[in-house]
Amino acid sequence: MCVGGVAAVPSLLFDLLLSSTPHRQSSSASAVVPVLSGCVRLLRALARDNDVIQRRIFDRLEALLDVHVIHNDIALLVRDVRLLLASFTTVNKFT
Repeated sequence: MCVGGVAAVPSLLFDLLLSSTPHRQSSSASAVVPVLSGCVRLLRALARDNDVIQRRIFDRLEALLDVHVIHNDIALLVRDVRLLLASFTTVNKFT
């Protein structure tokens, strides 16, 4: 039995991405990059047509953009939630 169920998966992915990020030039970066890249790919898949996950990504966007060793994967993640970002900006314009 999984503790926290499927709903805990995005939180675990965010925790892994934001706490285990090596520096770009460190020797451990090359060993961790495939794992972090896989986390982002899974997060992208979970975010498809899922407003809750997209909002969680948006809430952590600034921290995710600091994950430099996998910046291409992060860019694709941001692209995938761009519609949410656009709608958030439009809503805030009128409030």
